[in-house]
Amino acid sequence: MRLLTSKPFIGVAALVAGMVLGGVATSGDNKTQPIAMPTATVTVTVPSVGETLAPTGSEAATEEPAETPAPPSTPVKKEYKSLSSRTFKLLVKDPDSYIGKTYVVYGEITQFDAATGTDTFRADTGPKKLRISYGYVDYPQNSFLSGTDSQLKKLVEGDCFKAKVTVLGSYSYDTQAGGNTTVPLFQVDSVSVYGSTS
Repeated sequence: MRLLTSKPFIGVAALVAGMVLGGVATSGDNKTQPIAMPTATVTVTVPSVGETLAPTGSEAATEEPAETPAPPSTPVKKEYKSLSSRTFKLLVKDPDSYIGKTYVVYGEITQFDAATGTDTFRADTGPKKLRISYGYVDYPQNSFLSGTDSQLKKLVEGDCFKAKVTVLGSYSYDTQAGGNTTVPLFQVDSVSVYGSTS
């Protein structure tokens, strides 16, 4: 780097020259009179051989940190646990304590019509698969299950199923008899039919 052509050196030289030239003023009788010069201290940093000055102020280039692309997200695989009879009874007793937990449940669809809609049905459910005998099966717990239209499209009343579900909590609804009841509400993650009572 050439010292005489560097920006800091040229700037300092221009400052000193301006002070010298402006230090003399002329009066009305064309006699020059010296004017007291202000004292100025100028500090010049000269880089050593092979070293360059880093730009400062507005000259400094602000480098944006390189954006690191986020790693592709892998879908979390849910694990569906089997329920014991006792754990199922505890879930039925307080579904809100089990929100977000995933299980395998079995059941029989008892209502799937215009009243429930195409993405929700009512079923009697239980923790174990029961065998259909003489068109009858006895799952103990009234429940509501919710899914997507495409998931539930082929299901009808009387179907017996195995479902992988996520517990959504408790659900209250008005009964046809004019009362109100609260039951467990499950989100259907997958469902398969193993028989029918009708």
